[in-house]
Amino acid sequence: MEERPSSKPPASRPPPSQQPPRTTPPPPLAAKADHALQNNASTFTAAKQTVSALPAVIFNALDDFINSFIDPPVKPSVDPRHVLSHNFAPVEELPPTECEIIHGSLPPCLDGAYIRNGPNPQYLPRGPYHLFDGDGMLHSVRISGGRAVLCSRYVKTYKYTVERDARHPILPNFFSSFNGLTASATRQYNPANGIGLANTSLAFFGDRLYALGESDLPYSLRLTSNGDIETLGRHDFDGKLSMNMTAHPKIDPDTGEAFAFRYGFIRPFLTYFRFDSNGVKQPDVPIFSMVTPTLLHDFAITKKHAIFADIQIGLNLIDMITKRATPFGLDPSKVPRIGVIPRYAKDESEMRWFEVPGFNGVHATNAWDEDDAIVMVAPNVLSAEHAMERVDLVHCLVEKVRIDLKTGIVTRQPISTRNLDFAVINPAYLGRKNKYVYAAVGDPMPKISGVVKLDVSNVEHKECIVASRMFGPGCYGGEPFFVAREPENPEADEDNGFLVSYVHDEKAGESRHVLSGNFAPVEEIPPTECEIIHGSLPTFLDGAYIRNGPNPQFLPRGPYHLFQRDGMVHCVRISGGRAVLCSRYVRTYKYIVERDAGHPFVPNFFSCGTRLYALGESDLPYSIRLTSNGDIETLGRHDFEGKLSISITANPKIDPETGKAFSFRFGPMPPFLTYFRFDSNSMKQPDVPVRLDPSKVPRIGVIPRYAKDESGMRWFDVPGFNIMHAINAWDEDDDAIVMLAPNLLSTEHALERMELLHISVEKVRIDPKAGIVTRQSMSTRNLEFGVINSAYVGKKNNSSFLFIFCNSNASVKNPMPRISGVVKLDVSNAEHKECSVASRMFGPGCYGGKPFFVAREPNNPEADEDDEYLVSHVHNEKPGNSGVTRIFK
Repeated sequence: MEERPSSKPPASRPPPSQQPPRTTPPPPLAAKADHALQNNASTFTAAKQTVSALPAVIFNALDDFINSFIDPPVKPSVDPRHVLSHNFAPVEELPPTECEIIHGSLPPCLDGAYIRNGPNPQYLPRGPYHLFDGDGMLHSVRISGGRAVLCSRYVKTYKYTVERDARHPILPNFFSSFNGLTASATRQYNPANGIGLANTSLAFFGDRLYALGESDLPYSLRLTSNGDIETLGRHDFDGKLSMNMTAHPKIDPDTGEAFAFRYGFIRPFLTYFRFDSNGVKQPDVPIFSMVTPTLLHDFAITKKHAIFADIQIGLNLIDMITKRATPFGLDPSKVPRIGVIPRYAKDESEMRWFEVPGFNGVHATNAWDEDDAIVMVAPNVLSAEHAMERVDLVHCLVEKVRIDLKTGIVTRQPISTRNLDFAVINPAYLGRKNKYVYAAVGDPMPKISGVVKLDVSNVEHKECIVASRMFGPGCYGGEPFFVAREPENPEADEDNGFLVSYVHDEKAGESRHVLSGNFAPVEEIPPTECEIIHGSLPTFLDGAYIRNGPNPQFLPRGPYHLFQRDGMVHCVRISGGRAVLCSRYVRTYKYIVERDAGHPFVPNFFSCGTRLYALGESDLPYSIRLTSNGDIETLGRHDFEGKLSISITANPKIDPETGKAFSFRFGPMPPFLTYFRFDSNSMKQPDVPVRLDPSKVPRIGVIPRYAKDESGMRWFDVPGFNIMHAINAWDEDDDAIVMLAPNLLSTEHALERMELLHISVEKVRIDPKAGIVTRQSMSTRNLEFGVINSAYVGKKNNSSFLFIFCNSNASVKNPMPRISGVVKLDVSNAEHKECSVASRMFGPGCYGGKPFFVAREPNNPEADEDDEYLVSHVHNEKPGNSGVTRIFK
């Protein structure tokens, strides 16, 4: 690990106590700033403009009456007065603002943009509000020539625009309850234009940048030459992408392909698809073998397979409408499964499901093929019943799961006992065996106090953390991002790079971009140059570090969930030793509608070869663009020439060798799972619907990567295996599939008591011949959000990086889990022991986000898998500042 430079905006300003709220820009790139990326004011008020339309006034009053007198008292987890306060208070947009280098210099390799996307409500809600309900806001740090420009912008989604024009929230929230339905009666928005938030992540494939949110299509963005971020529009990929798309597509570092999916309430509940290296969406692969709608937030790919987790957290449309409840609920009688399907499957005929009792994985770090098995590293939510309403009670345990494709046996191995999530790896290792994983430390979640480095190659049952970086007292970060020192050097070590993240100091009210955040809504920040406070930026970090996450544009009218916010992209553009920060909302249809309306009313939900997309699995990807000045633009919702419909997973898998993208979608209607892919030109290939077994025993479905239908889909029962994110997966010589993914060991707490969850990273080996899946826990620590070197996506990798969840300070009053650090795991170890080889804690009161792996030599095929930098957003709660930090090198 290495301390990297920090940057800070010009100091010519009044003391924090004398500054007007929500106006000062949040600097990143290990940068201190007076503006919190995720916190600027403990409280704020909604716009008081009068709604001109009489019907709107009447129905808004009706909503208020129901929320106040009919609905039961609002729980603290969805009470906007509690959820949107302190570290999670909404912030304003910030135009491109140059940051002052207070010490040191920016490494020349960090020439580019680091962008973070997250929820930030445009308006205060009228009722319950979940932490995930906010409009997407992009925070970008554009680094070039030793300068850093910070910018924060909302993703101008349809929802944002409609509510902005109306000057009040209109569209309903999904995570908190089905509020805002009255907007439909007054016809203030057209659902056909998308209702997503684009607040979860970003993806760059097909030469485009997208803001993603799984409840809608991607929103295309553009980063201007001055560091600003523009939303170009909702992108449907020439009509090929419809409904929605995952916010976690997988980009193969070798092929440039993007793999994704979508899920929903109607069959197929899951649809897998991909984009070729040119960003052309390939046909959908409906997964009908997914028999009930499931929360499918992330997945993993190997060089041969795509791995999905059918966990115990499902979707219930009826309860959402009739009971005004969250659509996500825990089914304790359901046996979690892992689904494995050929990476290029054309249908789900080869989809296989493996039962994995107790395994509820929401994020996947990496996966690879190993002999006749698949090994996957992923965090496992141990208390899934708290996942939606009491995130602070959730404990994530990173596990290495091995699926024996011959015997059908699945083995799991926890790799750390820490509460970790948002794990990342050197992206060059996506889909192949990696050794290191960098994870955020929950303190408790959703606050991230640091990052740990895990060595997932260790197979013994012992702590796998090899390094950690805590952000400090009161400092909390976001999901880290790994930047390799030599991305073009195949010989570079897997962990030879920088780990960057935004960090926020709650006490000081300052944010910084640490070359290593939180969930409070923040304002857009225009391109703002960051000051290097110490050290310099490596030349190989030249590029953009972008994070997409939920950030509500407006406060909801009802309950609000952490995943329901609009997508906000936070970007740090690094170039010539300079870093420019910019945060922009993904301008989704939902965002635009709500922005124009001045209040939220698009349903809040979970919110890919030369294009960058912002993803949210409830909608199609949103194409985004990074401008030369470090800004982020939303180009629009992309349906890949009409070939992508409904939605796509927010976690597509991009093959680093072929550039092809593999993805899927899922939903509440059959086929519940549809697998599909995109060729190297981003052309979407046909869907491969997959039919699921209604028994709901956890399974892993395996379908050919280029499947045209689900005929090759095979399902393997994996009792107790419930994952939402996939780290990586690969095929082994003996035809087995190995996948790395976090396993939620206590899924009953996933929705309401997240602080009780424990996630164990497992390596799963699927033996297709024997039909046996074996699982190996990589660590006993509570880890999540695993990442790998993207060059290893879909192929065997040794290292994975994950966040550490820390829930020791969780309480009913402060239910959100926190990420206190990142660990690096060596997943190549075949023994059942702790695989953590390094860790980095953020420090007391400091919490981070999902890390990102940046290879030092991305173009060097001889480079070590872990020759990289791991970067992440970090927030310091005590002073109240955030920043991006490089965690490992």
